[in-house]
Amino acid sequence: MKRWWFLLLAFSLGLNGGLLYVELFGKGLNPDHSESSGAIGSREFDGPGGHRRPPGAAPNPVILVEQHLRQIAEPLGLSALQRDEIASLLTGILPLILEQQQGLHEARRALADQYAAPDLTPDLFRRGVDRLNAVQARLDSLVAEAMLQESVILTSEQRRDYIKIMPIGQYMGPPARDLGPGDPNHRPPPPPPRGH
Repeated sequence: MKRWWFLLLAFSLGLNGGLLYVELFGKGLNPDHSESSGAIGSREFDGPGGHRRPPGAAPNPVILVEQHLRQIAEPLGLSALQRDEIASLLTGILPLILEQQQGLHEARRALADQYAAPDLTPDLFRRGVDRLNAVQARLDSLVAEAMLQESVILTSEQRRDYIKIMPIGQYMGPPARDLGPGDPNHRPPPPPPRGH
């Protein structure tokens, strides 16, 4: 059981670390660009009939559940019962996830505004980062719970295939290199230039 919790935690951290990297470095520290991050609830094409959602419009949970099921049903070979159970699960938890994503968007906007303010102080910025981290932690917890509940519905083979079809790998980035003195790939920093 500990192994599953470790894997779930590692997966969540990798996914959210990658999402944070994309948000901060892929598009800059600009919360207005978070709409295309690819996370549940931030898809642009969840308007009626699969059309682009108008800017600023809230994601439609029903359409998001349908999109998720369309994406996984055939590749995983979901039974009708599994589809219904996953739809029921997501219909219940998705509004909470979307609420936290909205809170995260607002925390990012506030942090960006603080950063751009002429009266920025380190303490004020740290408090903004703490608020952002608290919202991110609540969101991570909800996503982990949804994944855990969904994993009970899927077989072990389906869970293995799920990892292959979901866009998880792209958020985790390349394998870490040179993690410090204990890492076999560690190289000490070069000596300082002479005469300086």
